[in-house]
Amino acid sequence: GNNHMILDENSQCSIIGDGTFIVTEGTVNFNPESILNQTCHIQLINTSINGSIYGTWKSENKLYVTECDWNRVKLKSSNTRLFLYENNISRATINLNNTTFNVSNCNIYYSIFKSIDHNSVNHFSGNSIESEYGLMGASVEFISGTIVNIQENVFYEGELGLILDNSKSNLKCNRFSGFDVALTLRGKNTTYMNPETGGGYNVFENNGLHLNFDCSQPPSIHKGKNKFGTYGTFCFSGTLKMICNNIFHLEGNNFNVTQSGFNIFNCNPNCLSTSIITSINLSDEIVISCNDDSTTTSDDGKKVYLENSGFDLLGREITKEENKSGIYFKRRNDGHVYKNLKLD
Repeated sequence: GNNHMILDENSQCSIIGDGTFIVTEGTVNFNPESILNQTCHIQLINTSINGSIYGTWKSENKLYVTECDWNRVKLKSSNTRLFLYENNISRATINLNNTTFNVSNCNIYYSIFKSIDHNSVNHFSGNSIESEYGLMGASVEFISGTIVNIQENVFYEGELGLILDNSKSNLKCNRFSGFDVALTLRGKNTTYMNPETGGGYNVFENNGLHLNFDCSQPPSIHKGKNKFGTYGTFCFSGTLKMICNNIFHLEGNNFNVTQSGFNIFNCNPNCLSTSIITSINLSDEIVISCNDDSTTTSDDGKKVYLENSGFDLLGREITKEENKSGIYFKRRNDGHVYKNLKLD
């Protein structure tokens, strides 16, 4: 415990060996152009990794980072496993290649997280992602590789939120707000956004464009119980690769009834640039509540039976504070649910 390491400018340090190198309650400081090469298993616990944006941590073995502050330093991981849990990550660039990852309950500020050709089972869940204008890419991007479970994350503010490029993903219980483009699907994607396929219950609110398609396969979104609220230009826009004259079925989702906003064309060579017809049902009454089939316990508010109780997007009971705004839901005495109420 209480270990401290400083990498001088233009220096290189290697941590090698067959065992596990553990740093607890320590600091690792990177000066410009310094590099740390990791080829053994490392665990960082309650440690501060900070310094220059031109410093780089190169990981080629298992890296477990728990309850740490990671500021500015680049992380490059290849052919290994990465575990990030309950960390504060700020102004960092994280690039993964052929890496299995589990990123959970992290606060990620003004950073880029990008994974290419990931393998095995990957999780990106329970994270808070705050972006900013001027980032060189999306806040989070997954390219190719095996399936990624993207669940219960909050994305807010910036240019590009999440990009799925030729990837396989489950999107469940995520919230996107304040982006120029919240979600981009590109190329040969398999994107699950309904409960039948393990996704759904996502909320898109106050984005310039909620969903952008870049010659993508259509997502599995029919009866997805997703909410698409207010937007700037379009709700959905771009190009989808679909069978000619097929209808893009969007029933079973909540849409802002005051805006139309579908600007989608076909990139199928047999019917290139023809408009794609969408089908929605504005009369659908959708209660957005994740884990709706979960068993309720005495300390679990995922399902709420109390009369006049308020609950949030994830179905958990909430205390409605004055002078606070947000979406919540309420169960009445007769068992019906008010949907999409706002606190003023």
